[in-house]
Amino acid sequence: AGSYACHWREVAASELDRERQCSLLAAILIALRSLRRGGDFFVRLRSSYSRHFAGLFVLLSSVFDRVSLDSPEGGEESSAEAAVACGERWLVAAGFAETEERRAVVESLSAAMRH
Repeated sequence: AGSYACHWREVAASELDRERQCSLLAAILIALRSLRRGGDFFVRLRSSYSRHFAGLFVLLSSVFDRVSLDSPEGGEESSAEAAVACGERWLVAAGFAETEERRAVVESLSAAMRH
């Protein structure tokens, strides 16, 4: 029974990760389809230590002037410290450049959503 419980937790965690990845991809796709030249985009991340995120970072770097990963700054020290301790980060993409690469990035992200 112990191994079954462990397996169930692994499956649940992987499904949650997949759900978060899809939510992030959807937010990025909306931004890429609606931003105008010079526009900025930011989104809160629960985890930024994955191959999935690294790939997104590289893709976004091809259509934004600056892409960075920032820790939150809060009005209260305790809330900002708690967010950092939980691994919360912000993906900040600034200076959207409408280039030919935009279409390829949107197509790549759309394909990832289907898989």
